[in-house]
This record gives sequence, C-alpha cells and structure tokens, in this order.
Amino acid sequence: MDAELAWRRALHFEALRASRRPIAGYGAALASWEKGRHWQQAIRLFHAIPQSKVEPNLIAHNILIRCVGHRQWQSAVDLLMCQMRRHVSPDVVSYNSVLSSCDKNGRWPETIGLLEAMPAVDVADVISFSASISSCEKFGLWMEALRIFQWAKDVKIQLDVISYNAAISACQKGNRPENALMLFREMQQYQIEATATSFNAVMSSCGIQWQQALIMFDDMQSAEMELDVISFSAAISSCDIAGEWQRAWDLFHTMPQAKIQPNLIVFNALMSSCERYGQWQQAVCFLGSMCALHLQPDVISFNSVITACQQNWQQAIAVFEDMVVAKVKPSHITFNTLLTCCESQWQQALGLFEHMEWIQVQPDVIGFNAAMAACHQQPRQLLKFFDSMASATLQPSILSLRCVVAALLWRPQRPQCARVRGLLGAVRSAMMELPLKSGEIGEIRNKCMTA
Repeated sequence: MDAELAWRRALHFEALRASRRPIAGYGAALASWEKGRHWQQAIRLFHAIPQSKVEPNLIAHNILIRCVGHRQWQSAVDLLMCQMRRHVSPDVVSYNSVLSSCDKNGRWPETIGLLEAMPAVDVADVISFSASISSCEKFGLWMEALRIFQWAKDVKIQLDVISYNAAISACQKGNRPENALMLFREMQQYQIEATATSFNAVMSSCGIQWQQALIMFDDMQSAEMELDVISFSAAISSCDIAGEWQRAWDLFHTMPQAKIQPNLIVFNALMSSCERYGQWQQAVCFLGSMCALHLQPDVISFNSVITACQQNWQQAIAVFEDMVVAKVKPSHITFNTLLTCCESQWQQALGLFEHMEWIQVQPDVIGFNAAMAACHQQPRQLLKFFDSMASATLQPSILSLRCVVAALLWRPQRPQCARVRGLLGAVRSAMMELPLKSGEIGEIRNKCMTA
C-alpha cells in the first residue's frame, strides 16, 4: 500500500471516529482534502460515502465542489448536477462555487448560463453576479457585462466595489471610456470606496482624454492611494495617444521617486511618442534603458524605435540587427518601415526581402512598393520585385505602376524589347482594374501609350 493511500484511509477512519455522526466525519475528511486542494482524493472519498450507507448532505457536496473547482470546472458542474439528482437542493454556496470555478477557468458561456438558472431557485447574490461580470470582463464582453450589471440592480442586489471594478474593466477592454467613467461616478454617488483597481481601469480607458487620466492620477495621490506600475502606465499611455509626449516623459521621470520600476507597457508608450515626433535618439535611449532593467523588448518596442529612425537608415538597420540578436521575430510592419528607410539603398532592400523569405514573413503591397522605390535606378531588380508581387497575387497600387513605368523609361532611349512592351501591357491591364481617376494616372497613361 503506498503512503498516499495509507494516509487517506487513516484520515478517513480518524474522521469517522472523531464524530458520532458518520457524515460529519466524512465532512471533516473532505474539508481536510479541500485545504490541501487534493481534489482527486476528495472525489474518491466522496464516492465512498454511500458504501457506508450514509447519504452525502449539502455541506459535503459544497466542500467537494469547492475542492474540485480550483482546477476542474467541468467536474464542478457535473457535481452540481449530481447534487440535484440526489435531491439535495443547492444553496448559494453551491452555485457560487461553480460560478467561481467557471469564471477562473475562462468559461464565460457556462458562467452566464448558470447565473440565468439561479433566479428560479432565488439564491443569486452579489457574489454570483460579480463572478459573472468578471467572466465577461476577461473577454472584453462589455455589453454582456453591463447587461448583467443592470440585471443585478433590477433585482435589488446591492453591488459592491468588486462588481463595479469588473464592469469598469470590461468597458475599458471594450474601448468604452464613457461607460467606464459613468460607472466610476456612480460608485462615488453610492459612496462605494474606489480602489486602485477602479482608478487604473478608468485611466486605462481614457484614450485621448489625457486630461481626465491625469485628473484621476492626481486624485489617487491626493487620497494617498498607493500608485503602482499600472497607474503610471495608464496615465503615460493616455498622454501618448493624445500626443502629449512631454507630459508622458514627465510622468516617467517621477517613477523612480515613487520607487516603481517601469514595465513593457510604459516603455512602449514612451517609444511610441518618440516615433510620432521623430525623437530617434530618445527612442534608442529608452530601448537601452529597457535592456539595463532586464526587460525584454517585444516587436512593438522595436517597431516604434525603427520608425523613429526613419530619417537615419543606418541607425534603423542597427536597431533591426539588435532585434535579430534579441530573437524577436520581425513583422511585416518592421520590414515595411525598414524598406521605406532605405530609399536608394537597393542592396539593403534586397537583403531585407531575403530575410523576410527566410523567416517566412509575407510581404504586402506597401513592402513591394518601398523595395521598388529603393531600386529606382536599378530597373532590372525593380522589375523582379514587380514580377514577385504578381506571383504573390497582390494587386499593384498607383505607386507600383509609377515605379514600373519610371524603371522602363529610365534610360533616354525609347524601350524597344518585347520584354519591356509586355510589361507595359501588364501595367495597362492593371490600370484598367484599379478604381482610379483619370487625373491621377494621366502621366502614367501617357508614358505607357507613347512607349
């Protein structure tokens, strides 16, 4: 007999001896398994109860559901159904334990379905509704979260700060700043004390309303509420979105004083602000600060810095090389930006396309156009890019056609070879398929017709 089984049996019989009522002994044993979260042992013990000619009661069912629900949401639901079949009426603890299990395991359809079954037995409480709202919040289902929130109010459930925080976070994830702010003000109206989570969620939803984000940030400080990295990242991100890069930087420089280390979101917001205003030196500096703090930049971080370096292609390529060393996979946005930086550096453009093929990133029309623009004095290479675009079944744009015509007519002599005339025919066909105005392509049309 293994040690685990021996211990389980010893605990079982000790519990039975400790009580004159066998079911109480089983309940004590189940409670012991619950504390240790040994759900498999608890299920085996639970199924052994009928062998002692004792029917599990409500307490035993609830303990088992709580124990199992930590990891096994489906088992928790099955146990609730089994409880009903045994004619042991579930109470609010039974339902809430299953609701919490479904919520924690990301099963929002089951959470809502179970909540809708509860009013028939009149046991739903604030915990029931909060778990359901939280389940919607995890997936950004703001409309469903607000529906359940309003339903709770309609049936006279007194909602608490947990309910409001979950609803506000759902609105934040659903990009509904007006609803988030309305819920926050309703909390104040009902004198429900807001937490840092409440403030952070509303600030995160502010978007371009950076003034509102900073007001709430100041309110947190005035209330001597403990600021955390989420508070700073929410305020900094809002300033970045609104173009208030100087305020974003000012907030960043107050973080050491608050003894808070910036996270990835903070640095990405800062580097995004550098990107918008061409502050490439500062963007590179922020990237270096991330490495100094042992924070791993992601593709968004590198893309922002590369975009900020658009006027300095050597620096952009250097950042790209750091990206490769950091083993961060570039996106098509990364390559599009780099190709745009290269301008007349056609060899760099060719190398970047080879790298795209190597890491299996599919170029788009923007990427091909940038590469063709870089090859404006290398007509043969430009036409190869044009052929590759056709092979990728991508429809050329106006810029694509202008690049091709410029390449074909680059030399002073009139093009004569069949290859050139065939390409001009392809350009004419592409022009017919594009929904363009005659004025936009007059120059291209004239060159094609006279070639």
